[in-house]
Amino acid sequence: MVKLATAVAHLIGRSNYDAMSGQYYARFVVKNVDNSDSYLRQPHRVMELHNDGTYVEGGDRLRADDENRRTKYGRR
Repeated sequence: MVKLATAVAHLIGRSNYDAMSGQYYARFVVKNVDNSDSYLRQPHRVMELHNDGTYVEGGDRLRADDENRRTKYGRR
């Protein structure tokens, strides 16, 4: 079944040559169309975690580092 799927993919799309094994493999373009809010269904999304385990979207870590740096060097 894998060989058949690979042969069909070679006919439809572009092939990918693996120099290490010396074989050609089928290459597919996958488009993400899932708009759900589950992070398990969005593996392409970069996740950052606080130490309490909550998800952070932006630069909270940078702001915290900046605050620590200011406090450390006495600039408040």
